[in-house]
Amino acid sequence: MVVCLLLTGVLTTLLYRRWASHDTVSGTVRHIFRVSLPWLCVGLALLGSSLSASGEFFRLFLALGNLCLIVAQIHLAWDLRLLKYPEVQQQKPPFWILIQPTLCSYVLLYLPLTKPLVLVIWLGIVIASIVRQHRRPKLDLGPLHVETSVLECEPMVLWICLVLTLGGLHIYSMVLYLLFVSCSLALQLCLGGMALVSSLNDRLPQEGVRAALAHLAVALSAPVVLVAAIVGVSQWVGTLPGGMYLLQHYVLRGVNVGATQFNIVHLLLIITMFYLTRTAVAMGSRFLARLPKQGLAIDATLIPPMQTAFTYALWCCFGLFVLRALGMELSNLAMVAGGLSVGIGFGMQTIVNNFLSGLILIFSRTLQAGDVVEVGGTQGRVRKISVRATMVETFDNALIIVPNSEFVASRLINWTRNSRTVRREIKVGVAYGSDADQVMKILLAMANANSNVLKYPPPSVAFADFGASTLDFSLRFWVRDYDVAVSTASDIRVEIEREFREQHIDIAFPQLDVNIKELPPLTKAPLPSVEPRTSKRRAPRRPRRVLPAPAKSSKPGGKNAPAAPPAATPDDGDDDENS
Repeated sequence: MVVCLLLTGVLTTLLYRRWASHDTVSGTVRHIFRVSLPWLCVGLALLGSSLSASGEFFRLFLALGNLCLIVAQIHLAWDLRLLKYPEVQQQKPPFWILIQPTLCSYVLLYLPLTKPLVLVIWLGIVIASIVRQHRRPKLDLGPLHVETSVLECEPMVLWICLVLTLGGLHIYSMVLYLLFVSCSLALQLCLGGMALVSSLNDRLPQEGVRAALAHLAVALSAPVVLVAAIVGVSQWVGTLPGGMYLLQHYVLRGVNVGATQFNIVHLLLIITMFYLTRTAVAMGSRFLARLPKQGLAIDATLIPPMQTAFTYALWCCFGLFVLRALGMELSNLAMVAGGLSVGIGFGMQTIVNNFLSGLILIFSRTLQAGDVVEVGGTQGRVRKISVRATMVETFDNALIIVPNSEFVASRLINWTRNSRTVRREIKVGVAYGSDADQVMKILLAMANANSNVLKYPPPSVAFADFGASTLDFSLRFWVRDYDVAVSTASDIRVEIEREFREQHIDIAFPQLDVNIKELPPLTKAPLPSVEPRTSKRRAPRRPRRVLPAPAKSSKPGGKNAPAAPPAATPDDGDDDENS
């Protein structure tokens, strides 16, 4: 025990002076060296002393060592999580709520007590835990969803333990609770350890041999962290009476899925190869990116396709390794290929079309990152080309995901494929009567005066046409970069307008003159003559009705005033014969 304490104490002290003694170090790192690691050192020392001898007395050291390990792992797992999420205000480990039933169940499994007494004690502990859980306020852990899910699952586990205890299966109830706590703690340790490995990987240098060795060490340390987390938690589970049998039967034996069997060793091997493959991809991509800088006669545009091919080759090898590690024969891939062909024929045509189009774009170098393209009425700059789609950023800062099949099947305009220089044209119309030679000289002078206009090919001016209202001129010039083409054309237009105004040259616009002529006065047309109508036979004339005359009034203009003689009622025939 003394030897273990000395070794672990010296190592912890050296690490503390190396990393945690500075004033800029966060409180979480100091808590790791001041609280978590001392508990861990004491637990390892007690375990070492218990394993060095035999006898019932040394089982006490084994139990005490495991209890210290449980406390150390709860603090260490929470500290590692806080390294990634320093904004969380909860400083006390949330799994500390689980510590009391865990320690009690662990002690009850070790102590030589009678079964009825153990059942009564454990029943009281479970009931007290349920009551305390209902009265406990809910913790706000922010982005730590794993801890929140574990605490939400605890009441369900306690009720199951209560049912098992009431049924007389208190041993199974205690083992179930210990397995729940151990799995939750192992998951938290794995997440915290992998977050620490990722942060170390981001801080490593990216160039040189030391960088390659450092990335390789981090890739190998990732499975070591997982193994340490799992072994550290399974240590105090396996030392229980019957615990090693449970670990061998349910963990180390593996799981059968059909004809494929895999266990924890296979899983750790796959994780190790995953990190090794990721490290190899990153190192290989950086090595290929440095080739043009080393003076080799390699076109820089070939680097992205080479990096893509290298990346997919390594990940394909990793996929084959995973299948082989799980016990699958590679000859069975023919069946998988047949199923994929049927799937492609029915529902994956679009996906495969985009995938093949992406490979065509990458290896044919039709498009490259940074090119300004126009496809389907959309114009923007290519940001990233993947095997499924291409990211195009418009000039309005909108990111459009365009399927690769559109670039291959439809009309594509690449403005910067040949070079960054582009030609622009400015059309000007001046009024009739202007000096054409002077206009052309002014246009050339304004183009040559701009610094963004190339001297070769030189700017040119053409007398385009005699317009309806203007003399049309066309100024063509080459701009050194596509990004400044619009602003350059705008600056030249401003200078042309200013110079024309000073030289009294009118920039004409369409005009229309309307002349209104006065018409002669209108004369009255003569009426047409009416010829008399003659009829051989006339119909008999109807008798005329005569209305009775009203009574005479004594007062003129009164009600009884004589009325005007009634008008004769017109008849259907003419009165020529009777007039």
